[in-house]
This record gives sequence, C-alpha cells and structure tokens, in this order.
Amino acid sequence: MRGAWLLPAGGVVATAILAPITVYAFSEDETPAWIRSAESLHALADDVSGGDPYHWFGRYFVLVYLAGLGGLLLRRREHRPVRVVMVALGAGALADLGAYWLSDSSLGMVAGIVEFLNLPVLLGTVTFAGWRGRRAGAPVASWAPALLLTVPVALIGLTAFNYWPHGPMLGVLVGVAGLSAGRPVPP
Repeated sequence: MRGAWLLPAGGVVATAILAPITVYAFSEDETPAWIRSAESLHALADDVSGGDPYHWFGRYFVLVYLAGLGGLLLRRREHRPVRVVMVALGAGALADLGAYWLSDSSLGMVAGIVEFLNLPVLLGTVTFAGWRGRRAGAPVASWAPALLLTVPVALIGLTAFNYWPHGPMLGVLVGVAGLSAGRPVPP
C-alpha cells in the first residue's frame, strides 16, 4: 500500500517527543544538557502526568512499536526477514506494555529486560531485511534506508537521548519506513 511508510515516520516523530520526557524523568542527572534545557516541556509533562511522567509517557511508547508494525502490515506479501522484523516489533510492543503497565511487579521487570534485549534483534533484522531486499532487486526506496541508515541513526538516537531502548528506536523506525516504502519483495 502506498503511504505505508507514513506510520513508521509517525513513530519517529513520537519517539522524538516521548524519549526526551522519559529520559529526563528516569534520570535527570544523566540526561543530556539539551533535554534538561527544555524546562517548559518537563513542567508540562509533570502537569499532564500527575507527577509521574516516566511511567505515564512511557506507557505510550508502545505506539512507536505499533507504528512500525502497522507500516509493515499494510504491505501484502513479504520475504522472511521482514516477517521477522514484524515479530520483533510485536514482541517489543508487548514487552513495552509489560515494562510500563506492570512496572510494580516482577513480570514488569522481565518485560523490561525483554524490551532491552529485543532492540539488537530489531537493529539486526531491519538491516538484514534491507540487505535481502537489495539482493532480491527491490526498488531502492525499499532497501536503502533499512540497509544504510538504520544503525547510524540508531547510534545518533542513543547518543542524543542517552537512553536504551528508546533512543535507538529512531534508527529502527527509519529502516522500517524504508522497508514500508517500496514494493514488497516476494518470499
């Protein structure tokens, strides 16, 4: 479907909004200076969340995973590496739900660990899916961002936000947007 890349692109925007809020609320002392300087944003986040911006805004980060998953689901047929990306995005969404909605239980701790460990899987499978698309002769729009930009943008996100896993999701979603943009590659 044309325009499927808009969902993961929306996830990039959501990450750019949610990550600074959750990073600041999680560890104000270790937050990068550019995030600390957005005092009005943090005051607004405190007001909206009732004093717990980390959990309140963290709960909405599941939308980032769902945006990436939705962008890939809008496509018809797809090769196996992209299906693995879809499974990893679904696992990340479930883990994020558990980490923030069940944070007071041991199940929430396990979900947080799963989300933490799922990110390297996502980075690897998105990059591999881009490589596989290139090898299969897919249009450049469907593999170039996934293959060439995923890891560098993830590292930029990690450096900018100083927070794993939300910062590197920028790179994952750029790659997923690329995978969503072109024609599907047959299995």
